Amino acid sequence: MRLAPYGTQPVSLTVRSAPAAAWQYPPGATGTVSGSDLSVTFPPGAGPGAGILRPADGPAVLPVVSTGPLPPDGLFAPFDLERPVPATVAATVARLPRLGRTGTLVDLDYADRLATSSTAPAAEVWLSSSAPPSLVDALAAAGLTVDARRTVADLRTRLAGEGSALGLRFYLVAGVLAVVLAAAALFSGTVEASSGDLKALRAQGLAARRAATVEPVAAVLLVVVAGLIAVPAAAAAWAAAVPPPLTGLPPTGPPALALAAAVLALAVVAALTTARRR
Repeated sequence: MRLAPYGTQPVSLTVRSAPAAAWQYPPGATGTVSGSDLSVTFPPGAGPGAGILRPADGPAVLPVVSTGPLPPDGLFAPFDLERPVPATVAATVARLPRLGRTGTLVDLDYADRLATSSTAPAAEVWLSSSAPPSLVDALAAAGLTVDARRTVADLRTRLAGEGSALGLRFYLVAGVLAVVLAAAALFSGTVEASSGDLKALRAQGLAARRAATVEPVAAVLLVVVAGLIAVPAAAAAWAAAVPPPLTGLPPTGPPALALAAAVLALAVVAALTTARRR
């Protein structure tokens, strides 16, 4: 609890039914506990920490798990942004649940004991998929007001209906059209190509079997090389377009299957069209 700013005179107060039996007093303050009541006398002045009472079993410094360093003053605001408390980074992690690459994790009980205001707008309780349904009722029975419930499935459904997710379907259509255009280009390039060079080589002694495989193998190799080049090109495009909060690559399973299917289809087209020219 925090006392409102006061002047240069000592201030005495009594807290009826204090929530704790032992307290940390600010410098120069004295207090006595009588039953469940707490009487405190604060010294004159408004120095650092003046007028603040905290439970004695709470930590003097709030330990946190953070994705980065604390501010230079070493203060952290678990609840009220205008009233931060001393904190120290107990561990550093790359990511935190729900917060990603930027956030801080604290013990709720420690933060509540150190803070002078425990108001937490839009607070959340995270439950695993194995949590029993009765746990929500137990939280409500303990005094927690549940405003809304969200699951991973609900979030996926909502995100799937947004414009960015719907736009990804057009990428699929564009990919199919690109494969069709590539197949058309292969068909045109192989069917209409001149075979005079192979006839000249046959006249000079090139084996018929080898002459029959030159063009199909060359066309299939062209498709395979293009598919191999597409992998680093797609990774570079993702790295350039990905938003700053995200890192790494997306799941590679579906794109790999799509690329393999496209390469296989184009290789079949290349082999069939060159075989028909012979």
